[in-house]
Amino acid sequence: MIEGLMSLAGAILMVVCILALAWWCSRMLGKGWVGATSGRNMKILEQIRVGTDRSLLLVKLGGHVYLIGVSGAGIQLIAQIEDELEEPKEPEQRDSSFYHLMKSYAFTNRKKEGSNQ
Repeated sequence: MIEGLMSLAGAILMVVCILALAWWCSRMLGKGWVGATSGRNMKILEQIRVGTDRSLLLVKLGGHVYLIGVSGAGIQLIAQIEDELEEPKEPEQRDSSFYHLMKSYAFTNRKKEGSNQ
């Protein structure tokens, strides 16, 4: 009986450790991606995926804006944009903890279910 409880406690502890490690890794990867999209002289304004390994990038370099195509075959300049573009606004700082995300998700689903009845 005690061996079964110890085994169960060990399994629960292992799952909690794996979830904590996954959360920590996602936080570190998220910070890395944000830092990789801008530098001192160059900034990626927008990125749109158009295929599995293809995307379009809107890049601001100095005072110029370029539309660049990226694929497995390479990188190609598509156009230089002369018009002044509206830079995307920085996202508002929100509490993105797992608890609050799940709470908002459950709340929106509850609204949808209530409207179907």
